[in-house]
Parts: sequence; structure tokens; C-alpha cells
Amino acid sequence: MLYTYLGQFDKSLAYYQRKLSEAKEATDPFVRMGLLRNLGISFEKLGHYGEALVNFHKAYDLAQQTGDRLTEGTLLWYMGSALWGMGSLPQSLSHFTQSLPLLEAAGYKRAQVAVTINMGTVYGDLGEHDRALQCFDSAMVATQEQRLGDLEIEILWRKGSVLLKLGRRQEALAFSRRAIALIEQGESLQNLVRAYLNHVKTLEANDDITASRRFLKRAYDELMRRAARIEREDLRAMFLQNIRDHREIVSRWQAARQKRNR
Repeated sequence: MLYTYLGQFDKSLAYYQRKLSEAKEATDPFVRMGLLRNLGISFEKLGHYGEALVNFHKAYDLAQQTGDRLTEGTLLWYMGSALWGMGSLPQSLSHFTQSLPLLEAAGYKRAQVAVTINMGTVYGDLGEHDRALQCFDSAMVATQEQRLGDLEIEILWRKGSVLLKLGRRQEALAFSRRAIALIEQGESLQNLVRAYLNHVKTLEANDDITASRRFLKRAYDELMRRAARIEREDLRAMFLQNIRDHREIVSRWQAARQKRNR
């Protein structure tokens, strides 16, 4: 998992593909399950959602066969995330919903909160804004109880994005600013570029174009920094183009440069 943690997704992909090719059918099913899960994560991080789902499904079948309910619930969560990336929103929501009781039974509280946040995002994308806000509020209570600072940031900017869809621009900006303030205080965030992109949109909606441009540069610079960790050119291109928010950041940045050069 070190390559994945470092953002070297091409290397993590090659590593788990090699390990799976070396594994025999008689290999401990828990070992194969872990390799398939991690290979799926590598594909998902690159935006190759179809291959991610194939490997998650294989790992899920093994989890069911071995009675590993925690891994079963975790893989339903991962499949939900991959389906969201593909734009398959109802299927994504179904997988998230199925994962919750399994994660709860296993006592995996952080994952329960993360899934609830993801469900809020899907509800927001589906236009079910009240249900989205309920998910975020529920997740915030659990996050504060368990002191999960990075997840608090996720809730703040994602709730702000739903408020923006409702036309509540000033409220959306307040939530987005709280998220950015926590980031600037040093809280780590896996979805940093998405939080920056949301702030760009929220600032634009509130007619603060100067600040919006500044945060677009932050988003683009951070995205390029992460892309540079991927040495394989084809996989780097996939990372930038297949992931919706990455594609939008690049498109916005290119449009802004063209506008400046006129």
C-alpha cells in the first residue's frame, strides 16, 4: 500500500498485478482477496473505474465465501465509490446503503461516517438535497464525537456544494471557507483538489472572481503535483482525464490561460 499512499498509482498497479500473477489458485483466499482489493483501489485512483469494479467484485466474492463481513462491507463501499465515478448514481447509492449495516456490525465507525458522507454526495447529485443535508448533518455529529478532522473538512465543503445547488450562495461560501480554513491550519485531505474546485465554484457564484482565480491556480498546481508522481504517461493522462473533477480543473485552467492570452 506504500505506493498508493505516496500517490504512485502506476507503481502500485504494477506491483499488485505482479503479485496476483504470482499467486496460485491454492493461495490463501484472504491473501488473494487483499491483492484484488488493492489492485481495484489502484485502478480507481487512476480513474479506470471499470477495471476497479472487476477486481472489487472478485474480492467481494472471496469475502462472501470466507464469511469476512467487514471486508464484504468495505468492498461494497469501494464499489459504490467506483460506480459514482462512472456516473452510475442509483447503483452507487445502493452499494453504499448495503455496506452500512455490515460496517456497523463490524464496528468500523470511520468507514460508516465516510459512507454516509458519500451517500450525501450522491443524494446531492440526484437532486435530493434535503436527504443530502441530512446525511451530512448526521455524519458531522459522528465525526465530532470521534474527532475525525479530515472527514469534518469533507462534510463542510460537500455540504457547501449542496447549498450552492439550492441557490444559498452565502451559506455555501461560509461552509466552504470553514473547510479551507481547516486545510490551511494543516489538516490533511485526500480530496484536496476537489475541495479547492468546489471553493472556486462557490467564490464565482458569490462574484469574487479574483479569489476564484487564485484558488483555481491552487487546484491546478496541486493536481499537477499529484499527476507528476505517476511516471507512466498513459496512466497520467488517464488520471487527468477520466476523473471528472480533474478534467474540469484542467479545462478551467486552459480556458483561463486562453482568456489571459487574448
